[in-house]
Amino acid sequence: MGFPIILLFMFLIICANLPGSSDGIRAYIWEWDLNVLTERPEVWSTAVSQIFFSIGVTFGIMTAFGSHCDRNAPAVENSIIIALLNSFFSFIAGFMVFSAVGALATKKGVDISDVDVGGFSLVFGTVPEVLDGITGGKHLVRLFFLFLFLLGIDSAFALTESAVTVICDTSYCAGKPRKLVAGGVCFVGFLVGLLYVTDAGLSFLDVVDYYVNFIMMLVGFFECYAVGWAFDIDKQVASHGLTAVVLLNTGTFVSVFVASFLWFAGDESYVLGGWLALIFIYLAYFKGVVLSLKDHHGAGMDMKSELYDLYFGNITTLCDTLRPVVGFLPLIWAIFIKLIIAPLLLLLFINLAFSGNFGVYGGYAVMPYQFLGYISIAIPMLIFLAGVFVPSIYSGFNAAKSMDDIVANDEKDDEKTEKKLMADNDTEGEAA
Repeated sequence: MGFPIILLFMFLIICANLPGSSDGIRAYIWEWDLNVLTERPEVWSTAVSQIFFSIGVTFGIMTAFGSHCDRNAPAVENSIIIALLNSFFSFIAGFMVFSAVGALATKKGVDISDVDVGGFSLVFGTVPEVLDGITGGKHLVRLFFLFLFLLGIDSAFALTESAVTVICDTSYCAGKPRKLVAGGVCFVGFLVGLLYVTDAGLSFLDVVDYYVNFIMMLVGFFECYAVGWAFDIDKQVASHGLTAVVLLNTGTFVSVFVASFLWFAGDESYVLGGWLALIFIYLAYFKGVVLSLKDHHGAGMDMKSELYDLYFGNITTLCDTLRPVVGFLPLIWAIFIKLIIAPLLLLLFINLAFSGNFGVYGGYAVMPYQFLGYISIAIPMLIFLAGVFVPSIYSGFNAAKSMDDIVANDEKDDEKTEKKLMADNDTEGEAA
């Protein structure tokens, strides 16, 4: 990844010194059209999904990479570093791109807003055209496409690693050579990728890129729900009763669902109704939770303690379980996962669904373009629903080793390392 970063700064310096580049940078930093945030609310959802794709969230990439780290690696610190570096890279890339846009606008004698920067034309048209117009431009264009190739192959490495790691951790492939599994994954990816090298490849890519946003939102929501709500739910039911747990779960998400439907499916006159629905539905369910707790009579706890345990008990246990392995882990992380991020992802999914683009995205024909988008959503959903209703079909995907075995092996490795260091120290002492 180091060489693409060097190339990025090189292209930034080149583009920033072209006539008109300052106009592009000014448009990037200062001339914001904030009306887009209200006139095209789907940009909120697509922006989040773009960050998901950029970092690798919901693709299993960070999980796969994390599995190769030392067991006691600082997970929170690593996560913050990865997120900040990713955003920093994107921010710097914006300066390079808009410098090129400003330079092209000056060259053509048009306003920046008249330069085509939508879709693939920005990367495959605008920037190469600007680089080609300066001394040694042909070589710079070749270097720019090498830059894009390296970024693309880095993403391919990450996506492949996530699939290979999952497959190798199953009982199906226990003991199988990792190279064989990686070869099989690459071959399947090659076959699927043939679709994108046809004459209609960019159109297919554009459609799939849009529809996969829905899956990323759903996967992110289910991951947050599993961590924040489903974790330790059996103990919560035993402590506070099934009714209170179900009411809190449904009240949180039903209120968000109804409010989002009013906000995004209706016109502006429904905005106030959405807020009222959010507040009153949640309060109605909350009252039901309180009444249920009064009837249940938890194990010697007063109402305040029961409510606190119902909201934060399971995620507190989660943090206590993870800290011996990942190190520092603030409770606020789990609170955000449970009470903020999960509802927000549901809201963003509904926002995207009612954006008016589903089924007609980009003006592409239903067959084969929109149909391919439908398939990209349907296949992951079928895989998920199969696991919900017939979980036994995924029994082979249980880890080949239990967590206790993994921890025991790690402890043995640590003991071996410690003994080796002590032996080395003794040898050095005797030599001295």
